[in-house]
Amino acid sequence: MGRALESPSPVAASERGAVGRRPLGASLADIGAALRPAAWITMGYAVVKTTTDPDLWGHLRFGLDIIRDRALTPIDPYSFTQDLPWVNHEWLSEVVMGLAYLAGGETGLMGLKALLAVATLAVLAGETRDAADELRWPAMTVGALASLPLTLTLRPQLWTWLFLAVLCSLINGPVRRRWWAVVLFVPWVNLHGGWIVGAGIIGLWAVVRAWDEPSERRALAGLLAACSVATLATPYGWHLWAFLASTVRLSREGINEWLPIWRYSWQMMALWAAGTLCVAWTARQVGMRPILAKAAPLGALAGAALWVSRLVPLYVLAALALLAPRWRRGPTARSSPSAKIWIDAGAAAVALVFMLSTGMLPRCVAIEEGEQPDRQIVTALKSAGAAGRLVTSFNWGEYVIWHHGPTLRVSVDGRRETVYSPGLLDQLLAIEGGKGLDTLERLAPDYAWLPLPSAAPAEAWLLAHGYRVDFRTDKSFLAVRAGLPVVPVGQAAASTCFPGS
Repeated sequence: MGRALESPSPVAASERGAVGRRPLGASLADIGAALRPAAWITMGYAVVKTTTDPDLWGHLRFGLDIIRDRALTPIDPYSFTQDLPWVNHEWLSEVVMGLAYLAGGETGLMGLKALLAVATLAVLAGETRDAADELRWPAMTVGALASLPLTLTLRPQLWTWLFLAVLCSLINGPVRRRWWAVVLFVPWVNLHGGWIVGAGIIGLWAVVRAWDEPSERRALAGLLAACSVATLATPYGWHLWAFLASTVRLSREGINEWLPIWRYSWQMMALWAAGTLCVAWTARQVGMRPILAKAAPLGALAGAALWVSRLVPLYVLAALALLAPRWRRGPTARSSPSAKIWIDAGAAAVALVFMLSTGMLPRCVAIEEGEQPDRQIVTALKSAGAAGRLVTSFNWGEYVIWHHGPTLRVSVDGRRETVYSPGLLDQLLAIEGGKGLDTLERLAPDYAWLPLPSAAPAEAWLLAHGYRVDFRTDKSFLAVRAGLPVVPVGQAAASTCFPGS
C-alpha cells in the first residue's frame, strides 16, 4: 500500500524538502530494494576487513610513547636526520590507538577501526533515513564503496571521515544544534589535520548562508569565530596554524593517494563522478538556490578532490550527507516489509561466509602483499642487535621504528614535514630513487637497507666506499659498514598479521 508523505520533522525543517513530487516508478523502487543487501554487504566489508598501511607501526609506537611519558616531545628519538621540531598534530589519534592496543592487542585495533566505521555509516544512514528507497539504498551503497580507501586500514584519517559526517549532520540541523560544531573541532584538531576540510566546508557554507539569509549573519559570524578559537585547543596553539599553512598543499610526489584522480585509478574517477552526479541531480530537482549554501563548499571540495585522490571519499560522503535531506521522501526502513529484512540478512550471511572462507576477511590486521619489506632482514637486524644509523626507504621507516627503534635510528619515514624540512626530505627520498649519492656520503650510515631495483646505484656506490652487502634479494639489499659484525640472515616466521616479524 502507498503511504502519505509525512510532514517535515522539526529537525532542520527548512533544510528537508521533498524532491520529485511524482513517484519515480516501480522499476526504480525495485532497483532501490535490490541494492539494500548490496549496501549492507559493502558496509559490513568496510567495517570488518582491516589491513595495515606503512604508517600503522609508527602511529602505534608514538601513541604508546605518549601514554608512557605522558608528554609530547619536539625531539624525535627515532630519526638521525631530524632538522625540524616534531609537530605531532595527530597525537590524540595515536594515543587512542595505543590505548586500544594495550586493551586488546590487534583485536583492539580492529575493534577501534570497526567502531569508527560503524559510527560514520550510522550518521550517513541517519541523514538519508527519510529518502525514498530508490534513492536511499543507492546512496548508502555508493557511500560504503567510497569509504573503502579509508576503512580498510586504521589511520587517523578515519577520525576526519567520522567528524565530517557529524559536521554535515549539524549543518543540516536547526540553528541551535549547529553550535555543537565548536565542540566538534576541539578533538578533531588533535586527531587529524583533515579538520581543515571541515573548517573549509563550514566556512564556505556559513558565508553563502549569511549572504542568502541576512537575518542569520550575526549568529553565523559568531559560530565561525567560535570554531576558529576551538582549533587553537591543541598543545601547539596557533603554531599549528602556521605549520599547516606551510605544509598543506594539493600534491605530494611519491604518495599515490595524493595523485590526481586521473593518475590514480578509474575507481576514484567513478566515485568522484558519483558525488558530482549527486550534486547535479539534486540541483536539477529542487533548483540551485535552495542548496546554494551547501553546493558552494561541495564545489570547492570537488575541485580539490580532482587533484588529490585521498579527498574523494570525503567529497562523496559530504555530498550524500548534505544533500540527502532534500531528496524525495519515502517509507523508512522500519516500514519495509519483513521479507526484505530476511532477504538482506540471508544475502549478508552468505556473503560473510564466502568472504571468511576465501580469506577476504582475515581474522587479524592483515599485512597486505607488498606492504611488508623482506622479513629475513628485519629478523636478522634484531637478532644481531644492530644499533646506530640506518638509511632506509620512506615506506619502511616506521616499520623499522616499531621493530628496532630507538636503538637503530632511521634516515626517513612517513612523518614527512612533521620531522623533516622539504629540502632535506627531497634529498633523502632521492637516495632510494638511485640518486642523492652525495647525501648518502654525507650521512655515513652504519647500515643501508634500500629497495631494488631503484636503489641499485646506491648499492654500487656503497660497495665502492667501504661497505659490504650482507644480504640481497630481488626486492632489497642490506649493506653494512666495514668493521661492523656480519648480519647473518636466516628465515623469518611467515606471519602475515600485524605487527609482523
